[in-house]
Amino acid sequence: MLIDPCTLVPEQSTDIPKIEISPNPADNFVNIAISGLKGKVAVALTRMDGAACSSFTMETDGQRTVRSLDLSGFSKGIYLIRVKTDQKVLTEKLVVR
Repeated sequence: MLIDPCTLVPEQSTDIPKIEISPNPADNFVNIAISGLKGKVAVALTRMDGAACSSFTMETDGQRTVRSLDLSGFSKGIYLIRVKTDQKVLTEKLVVR
């Protein structure tokens, strides 16, 4: 963790892999932001029963990379967004209303 010497507040490190989903809950679209990962990542959207709904790959550079996903054909419910590299797997929950 990095501490800002002026404010003594912890700063977010870009080295920590994370997924940001917005808006969440979502209606017609969602933005998926990935940071802290470099190279090709596989992104999969699945229902809670494990059924695959959508998948794609993204090329990331370690900084914040964003992709929009159209949800207009998705049923209401809870989904999982899984981001996978050769060494890491990150998972976040998405609510579609």
